Amino acid sequence: MEDGKKEVVQVVAKVRIFNSEDVSRFLIWNNRKHGNNADLPGGSADPGETAKMAAIRELKEELGLHIIESALHEVDTVGMQIGKTTYKIKIFDIVAPPNWIPVLHEAELHWRPRWITPNQAQQEFSRNDGLENENYKKGLGRKCGLSPGS
Repeated sequence: MEDGKKEVVQVVAKVRIFNSEDVSRFLIWNNRKHGNNADLPGGSADPGETAKMAAIRELKEELGLHIIESALHEVDTVGMQIGKTTYKIKIFDIVAPPNWIPVLHEAELHWRPRWITPNQAQQEFSRNDGLENENYKKGLGRKCGLSPGS
């Protein structure tokens, strides 16, 4: 790099949690603190973590959902660049256990979880304001329009 600073690669895990009672719907949540923007549960991988490990940890921390690695199915990677940081956003699918209800951790109470269809997801993601990268917004919207595991 010209200014001598090293490029950083950050791995992020996002999970489409499909409703076991109606697999045409999956969970998104809207951030009430930031313009009600839609997102999928998940977050950044800690040092030494794989994207799957991060997804498992984040689902447990954010929603109280305990899952095993083999239950997660990777469906795609969406890339984006912000400054010198390259984000590799791994998107996973999982079907929620029967009768599971999202229980938000205290630190996540600004999120509003709800079950939506792929068409609704595309609309939600296209409305997001202030996302730093259009590729993220369009990529997640496009991927959320797919059926489970595709």
